[in-house]
Amino acid sequence: MLSLWYSYPMFIRVKTTPNSPRKSVQIVESVRKGDKVSQKIVRHVGIALDELELEQLKLLAFSIKSKMEEKGQLSLLCPEELAKTKMLSANITEVPQ
Repeated sequence: MLSLWYSYPMFIRVKTTPNSPRKSVQIVESVRKGDKVSQKIVRHVGIALDELELEQLKLLAFSIKSKMEEKGQLSLLCPEELAKTKMLSANITEVPQ
């Protein structure tokens, strides 16, 4: 039997903790092995306790993901510019540190 392995683009996932305000932000990749799809955590970005922290971690994750994807292909904008554009489109005025 031939086992084929496919890798799909990464995405940002927010996982909630039951009965807790904590939310984990992760960079995840879907992986297909044969006819089954699983998700592989590429990078754990952090845990947010409120909405402001969650937005900051999502922006950080977007920047990290952009840098990781940039290694494999050319981009028109640098990762920092992509993050700024994402912030402007989301109407976020505070820059994460």
